[in-house]
Amino acid sequence: MSGFVSISNKRFLLILLAFAFVFSKTHAQTYKPYFHQALKLFYFSKDGQLDTSNKFYDYAEPIKEGIALVRYQHKWQFLDSQLNVFCDVFFSEATGFTNGFATVFLDNGQCQVINKQRQFLFAEPVDQVSSMQNGYLAYSKGGKWGLVNDSGQIILSPTFDGISNVHGNVYWAMQSGRWALWSVKGQPILPETFDLVSANSNGNVIAFKQNSVFLIEASTGRIKSQYSLPIAYQSQACKALYLIGDLMVIQMGGKDFIALKKGKQLWQKQASQFKTDGYSQLAFQEQGFYKLYDLNLNALSNQAYEDLEFYPEHWLKIYLGPYYYFKTPEENLLR
Repeated sequence: MSGFVSISNKRFLLILLAFAFVFSKTHAQTYKPYFHQALKLFYFSKDGQLDTSNKFYDYAEPIKEGIALVRYQHKWQFLDSQLNVFCDVFFSEATGFTNGFATVFLDNGQCQVINKQRQFLFAEPVDQVSSMQNGYLAYSKGGKWGLVNDSGQIILSPTFDGISNVHGNVYWAMQSGRWALWSVKGQPILPETFDLVSANSNGNVIAFKQNSVFLIEASTGRIKSQYSLPIAYQSQACKALYLIGDLMVIQMGGKDFIALKKGKQLWQKQASQFKTDGYSQLAFQEQGFYKLYDLNLNALSNQAYEDLEFYPEHWLKIYLGPYYYFKTPEENLLR
């Protein structure tokens, strides 16, 4: 059995062995899995015929980093790039691999992080985690957040109310409702604190306080520029910040989204929700459906989607009830 064991100890090994043994006894594999166009997995029979009566996996995501994430009877499992079982263990929920690590959720609601060597990152399950970025991952336990590196070493025990991803050995941490910049050595980088900060984009973040937006170099904390919000929005609360190249998208307290480019307002839009691939595409939910736009707010398609999610390499996961589908840059909708 190719189960996951902890990087720091093996206390889950007996549990995983028992779980895999029971599963293997009741679900003997006699067919070779294969990706259907709808990205569901079926089995071929031994004589090469598609066996539609023995549909095995009811959902599968595109292969990421050589690993496929599939679902069978509401449980999740990983396959390798040849669609062979990567691990005999099933989980209640899971994410695909990002930078060599994936998050799996246990039946008690807690989670673990696994690597491609089938090892757990934590000695004990935790409550929540971010994705692994630049060799570090933020995690929470007991309502507080800390940091761990990709070797399983705890860099910071859970201390803060929130932590961003690490870039250039620094991270943003929230305490008492304010965000400050810290080094992984536990030293503050900036004396100033902010109401909100964005995710890192090309080495920069944007931060907000007192009706002003600051462009900050993420690795040093150097403030590169400062812009005031348009007067019409200065009485509103700032809800979220997004930095996409040199475009700043600011979500105000209501349904207003404004975009600033070099301090000047480029466009304004009202929408219920907002998503972005972080590079060239924006998605706004309007009247219950998502539509796609470029960074200048030009419509990319007349199609509207009930839900969507951006994936690496410009894949797009869309929901056209009652099923999810995937689109690629080179191909039409895969059904």
